[in-house]
Amino acid sequence: MAAVSQVSLLVNPRAGGGRAGPVSERVVAYLRDLGVKHVFGVPSGGWVDYMEALRTTEGIDFVLATHEGGAAFMADVCGRL
Repeated sequence: MAAVSQVSLLVNPRAGGGRAGPVSERVVAYLRDLGVKHVFGVPSGGWVDYMEALRTTEGIDFVLATHEGGAAFMADVCGRL
């Protein structure tokens, strides 16, 4: 599947016959399909739905950080290993 059609499915899940659902679940499923294993972040009100979707998704670990800079350094090092 081409990247353009994957993005269109992300925006409009019914375009590919998929079920409609919360955007957070669709984004996390897309990340899983891309092979993402770890997501680093800082908890905040705007990300609660994404953190819940990450918590319930097999194969992706959410790594909690207390500062955005720390999350960026952890992601950088993890990507280099």
